[in-house]
Amino acid sequence: MSGAPTNADGSFAAAHLSYGLNLPKKKPAASTAHGGARKPTLAAFECDSEDDEDDGGGNGSANDAAAQRARANKEVKRQQEALLAKQRRDAEAEAARAAALNQDANAFEYDAVFDNIQKSRGQKVKA
Repeated sequence: MSGAPTNADGSFAAAHLSYGLNLPKKKPAASTAHGGARKPTLAAFECDSEDDEDDGGGNGSANDAAAQRARANKEVKRQQEALLAKQRRDAEAEAARAAALNQDANAFEYDAVFDNIQKSRGQKVKA
């Protein structure tokens, strides 16, 4: 006998499948319907920030303001450092460009050089 499912009388059990995606029948979960365990929330929507919580302390707003100022100062410092790094890179690139032009005045004249190569190839083919 093959491994096909059979009924008690030996006949083959009809597998009620249809074309397309066959999903199993869902059984209602008793725990979620009656206030049992809830599905965990996605991490993107969890709020781990302590900024939204209020512990009822009297100086909570002063601490929040100081923390907000510290974050803002840190962000400004990061932006200033990024700007300085960009200015350094730009200065180095300009120095490299000037050095290349000092060595060869035609260093960045790609089109003219390419046109000369094409002309020389055309003359070789015609000759």
